[in-house]
Amino acid sequence: MSFTMQSEDDIERTISVIKSSIMKRGTLPEDLVESIKADLSGLRPELVSYFLDELSRECPGAVKYFTCGE
Repeated sequence: MSFTMQSEDDIERTISVIKSSIMKRGTLPEDLVESIKADLSGLRPELVSYFLDELSRECPGAVKYFTCGE
């Protein structure tokens, strides 16, 4: 699975996928997490901040997958 986040709209769609996966499975598949992390590594810092802020607002339980503590 591949994600390309280049805008706030892309980030919102990605968060929607994350929320759906958490709701259905209670967790996120490792390949999904790795794909999103790879995309995040190429984003401008302000978009990474937007992603983390929106994720913590929309699906706080998923933040752990995308922060250094994971």
